[in-house]
Amino acid sequence: MSGNIPRAGNHGVYSVMPVSLCVALESASRRASLQERQIKDLEGKLALDLSNSRAIENLLQEVFNSINQTNDRARFASNNTVPHIEQTLDEDFAVLEELEEQLPEVGSQIRDIRKVYDRGRVKACELMSSLEWLNTPLSQKLRTIIFTPKAPISNRWKAVVVSRDTSPHTSGISA
Repeated sequence: MSGNIPRAGNHGVYSVMPVSLCVALESASRRASLQERQIKDLEGKLALDLSNSRAIENLLQEVFNSINQTNDRARFASNNTVPHIEQTLDEDFAVLEELEEQLPEVGSQIRDIRKVYDRGRVKACELMSSLEWLNTPLSQKLRTIIFTPKAPISNRWKAVVVSRDTSPHTSGISA
């Protein structure tokens, strides 16, 4: 019984197998078990790769859809928006050219307005001075005429006023 191993057979009866057959079966069993583990590992890797492949396919589909949407928007802009912008620019350039032609005339009008404004300001200052002079009391007017060169009257009138004021019968002395 040295080369045989007892083994349970049909109906609980033990049969004897040769050792070399047992070794071969054990070796085949180990190989089958190893191959089974390799197949399971391979199935896991294949499942992971399939999942990754589906994820990549979904991402590629999203990118493709995004590119199509961008292409549609670009086509719409090219067909509708760009011609509208070009038309608007042409109209704006026409208006600018018209304004450019009118610019010298407007500049001339502005200079004329500025001259009129300056003359009006000078005239207003003159009128204010005249109004202040007219509202000045007579005694103050006489003092200004006699003692200052600022009196708003001609030199002839100043000489008349000064000569009347110094004459004996206008000075208030009675004989």
